[in-house]
Amino acid sequence: MPDLASISTGTKLVLGAGLLLLIDTFLSWQKVSVDVSGVEVAAVSANAWHGFWGVLLGLLTIALLVWVGLQVAKVDLPVKLPVADSMVTLGLGGLILLFAVIKNLVDDFSTVWSYIGVVLAAAVAAGAYLRSQEPAAERATVIPTQQPSTE
Repeated sequence: MPDLASISTGTKLVLGAGLLLLIDTFLSWQKVSVDVSGVEVAAVSANAWHGFWGVLLGLLTIALLVWVGLQVAKVDLPVKLPVADSMVTLGLGGLILLFAVIKNLVDDFSTVWSYIGVVLAAAVAAGAYLRSQEPAAERATVIPTQQPSTE
């Protein structure tokens, strides 16, 4: 287990905000209630996993947490990607923010949890940006293309 002090600020921000965002996706993002004389008679709510954009948001958040968690644990993946690990993190963070904003704009009757989710998604994207600006100790190796033989 790596020492917490050795983990960069960007990584801490991605992991912390990502975990809080994942928890937030299970809270009520939309709510409709019927009031009669100031008394709530009926209410229906839906969490972030309700709908296409919410499912994408949740799955990408899980993927990002697993991706960064594997890097923190220094697990060697059997496949080398043609892009740097930090760029994958940045792409996932940007998509998470995009889908959280779209989910909040498309759905009606948003609650405070949906706005908190957008703020947490922005924190994830900011952490991913910080990670992309860090000096890369472990960059993914670009897969070399085979050169035709000159014989």
